[in-house]
Amino acid sequence: MKHEIKIHDRNQFEIKLHYEFRHKWRKTDYLVETYFFVPNSLGINKLSYHKKNFYDSVKNYIRFSTPEYSLTDYLDGNNSPLAKIQKVVQETISSFSDNSLDAFEYEIKMFTTVFALSIKEGALEIMSYEKIQKPEEISNYIDLVNRIYEKYRELEELLQNCKELLEIFGFSDEYISLVIERFFFEILDRYKKKNLIRKDDLTKKILKLIKKEIERRKLKKYDSIAEEDSSNEKLLFRFSALKKYFGSVLSLDANVEKEGTILEHFLFSIAAGLAMFFATGVAFWGQMAYGRLTMPFFVLLVVSYMFKDRIKEIMRVVLKRLVFKYLFDYKFKLFINEKEKVGIIKESFDFIKSKKLDRDVYELRQLGKTPEFDNKFQKEKVILYRKKIKLSSRYMRKYGELNLNSITDIFRFDVSRFLTKMDDRKKMLFVLTENGYKKIFGKRVYHVNLIQRIFHEEGVELKRYRLVLTKKGIDRIEPVAN
Repeated sequence: MKHEIKIHDRNQFEIKLHYEFRHKWRKTDYLVETYFFVPNSLGINKLSYHKKNFYDSVKNYIRFSTPEYSLTDYLDGNNSPLAKIQKVVQETISSFSDNSLDAFEYEIKMFTTVFALSIKEGALEIMSYEKIQKPEEISNYIDLVNRIYEKYRELEELLQNCKELLEIFGFSDEYISLVIERFFFEILDRYKKKNLIRKDDLTKKILKLIKKEIERRKLKKYDSIAEEDSSNEKLLFRFSALKKYFGSVLSLDANVEKEGTILEHFLFSIAAGLAMFFATGVAFWGQMAYGRLTMPFFVLLVVSYMFKDRIKEIMRVVLKRLVFKYLFDYKFKLFINEKEKVGIIKESFDFIKSKKLDRDVYELRQLGKTPEFDNKFQKEKVILYRKKIKLSSRYMRKYGELNLNSITDIFRFDVSRFLTKMDDRKKMLFVLTENGYKKIFGKRVYHVNLIQRIFHEEGVELKRYRLVLTKKGIDRIEPVAN
């Protein structure tokens, strides 16, 4: 199962999981448990940190995973992505209608998203330590990207007589051009950091192709040119908008609802009934023992009413604890085309006691601890965030040809509430020197350990990470053990 964790920005990290549809089963189930081990010094506990605080810090993005192709796949036969988009363009031109326009837009979005990912994945592979040492590998990658893109751009000539189709294609052309420019610059920058940059043919080739993309966007009057003495906010806004526009082709509609609402009302009704049973029983007994219009009977009714109210509240708490620990807080129903349900995702949050941790989670947390120090001074609160996923494979018979075989779940978490009670990032220290001493500064950090336990048909996966935090936010994420 594919699993990624990274820093999103100063205060947010994200975990990306990919849930695959199992063709041989009608349903596919996953359970993901994320444990946060938070030091007591951060002041995070049941009284200060509630469900609302946690869910306010969470962003969930759920979509189909982008189909993956290598760059060589685009030029490989009649079933390649490039051949398919050429066929779609021909069919749309020959029989243009509102329906064909929607189909054209969908296919252009899909091709653009898939090609952008292929460019990115190819660049990341090229920028690995081994490949960056081989200029011929970089040159081949650039030639292949350029060849595919030139063939794609040839389709523009066929669309000149239709303004709607040309506009959609123009957005695609601009976005792909920006993606190419970005990753060509990143390759050049990585090449430079490895002290390999010089006035060689490869450097000239990369710069020439970047310049060609910039000149093309200027010629097309695309408003997406970076300027040196500018905030470039318009460019960044436009790039983000284009990315969302094309990424929307993989989005899923999600209806969110609170789980267990009807059951909650039913349990509260039982609690009220039990309290009423007590109060009515006391009233009957008091009437038989003291008579109807007596002072003892009056006092007894008042006392029974007081107890009735408290019994109702106590029973509500008891019943909720007994039943709701098996339920989740929220339920997301996932739909494609707003009508075909492809799955359900449920999530819940709670504090749990360390002694209730399962053995495998407990042992993984203990790895690397020094018993005489960590166990004595580093007390922690444990937060458990659960996510249960049920996917339906029935839709795959209809949409399987689109190569949409998995769902990507991006969990983004904001640590801002963890930072409020931290000490300042810099701490003054002193060291001895030959002439006496001098003042230095150290960095004050806090550790929040994360453990993820993932259940699926093939078994159980355990992963552990350490969030290293300072007063200013996330300093780094360290993989600890699996």
